[in-house]
Amino acid sequence: DPEANGRAAVRVLDSSQDPMWTFVSRDGRTLLFNNAVTGTRNLWTMPLDRGAPPSQITAIAGDNVMHSSLSPDGSRVVFASRATGNSDIWTQNVDGSDLRQLTNDEAADSWPIWAPDGEWIVFGTIRGGRSETWRVPAAGGPAEKVVDGFFRGDWIRRPTGTGTWLVSWIGPGGVRLIDFERQTVLWEEKLKSNASSMPMFSPDGRFISVPLQESRDRDAIWLYEAATGKSRVAVRFPEPFKILFRACWVDDGKALVVSRHQTISHIVLFDRFWVKESTQN
Repeated sequence: DPEANGRAAVRVLDSSQDPMWTFVSRDGRTLLFNNAVTGTRNLWTMPLDRGAPPSQITAIAGDNVMHSSLSPDGSRVVFASRATGNSDIWTQNVDGSDLRQLTNDEAADSWPIWAPDGEWIVFGTIRGGRSETWRVPAAGGPAEKVVDGFFRGDWIRRPTGTGTWLVSWIGPGGVRLIDFERQTVLWEEKLKSNASSMPMFSPDGRFISVPLQESRDRDAIWLYEAATGKSRVAVRFPEPFKILFRACWVDDGKALVVSRHQTISHIVLFDRFWVKESTQN
């Protein structure tokens, strides 16, 4: 029941943690998020069972840490950063050691995600005015183009057979599944939504979660069968929810974690803020 699922949503972190660009490790145990509670935006991790408080794992000045994801084994993090002036791809151990810059060019590199074996990182970039999908060795080395087109999504082993799948949002309003090794599009679905979604594979690779804004006042999470592209709605929220990018899988594929953005409006009355100057001497 999508409506019942939406009503059953519970808060994991509140606005005091200012969570942004959330990501859940492939085993569903660790939450990675970006916040600015120490004065500049950096990356933090927290066990999803809330057995320990959030812990800061990067310390880069100037609000220069953005899109991020954890390696398959959870030991390293990759993120986009403007620390050197351009948006480039960086990695670091979650214990704070071994900070590395993997790309260094004028292109805007963004939305990095790890290969299933942890050996490569795929990311979206803009080269010569065109959106393209590239990859770079996780240990460092030359980056190379994978396919044309925008990338913001996920990478996983195929649940059957050999090889891997890459799923990406294609703007405005669409999802496509790519056979990574053959660099061919297996299916593509146009959607009636302009939201900036980020599709994510379930732990077993059988399903893809896609947050969508169905209307101005209705947000939902749709699930796609990876092999066929068939879809159904899994969660529909009873009020405007505004999911930011991902719906990550937890509880062995039985639940989802999303980052919600809320805007609070204030109406303020300024009474008698201007008084006519007296004309009396």
